[in-house]
Amino acid sequence: MPSTVEGGAEASPEGDAGAERSAAEGASSLGSGRAHFAEGLMSLLRPVVTELDSRIRTTRSSQIQLRQQIDRLAEDLRNISDNYQAPYDLEGYVRKLQDSRKRVAVVSSILQNAQERLVKLQRNIAKDTERRKSLLEGAAPPAPM
Repeated sequence: MPSTVEGGAEASPEGDAGAERSAAEGASSLGSGRAHFAEGLMSLLRPVVTELDSRIRTTRSSQIQLRQQIDRLAEDLRNISDNYQAPYDLEGYVRKLQDSRKRVAVVSSILQNAQERLVKLQRNIAKDTERRKSLLEGAAPPAPM
């Protein structure tokens, strides 16, 4: 027969062990829910991060090519200006090209930093996913017999 505990609640014959087991099951369920949420969130973010990384690589490659072409064009304009009596002052255009090259270099640096952050984020996501999987596998309840 159950006994009455302070506050009028009845204590079960199992005592505190049943309450502890129930609390542990609730915490396990909550932890499992969080793990599923985290895994789902990571699986959602991983393709976005990968796509963004790919596009940054492509953009950086294009900027390197653009910078090389700007350098060649500036050199050609200098040669034309030095070797021929041009009716136009080309030095102003050479300066504009050099300014453009500097801006491209700044944007390239920003993209490189962003890419490094994305790579770091990918590594952290992979580490966290592996850690969560190992925790879930280690904490999996034994199969019922």
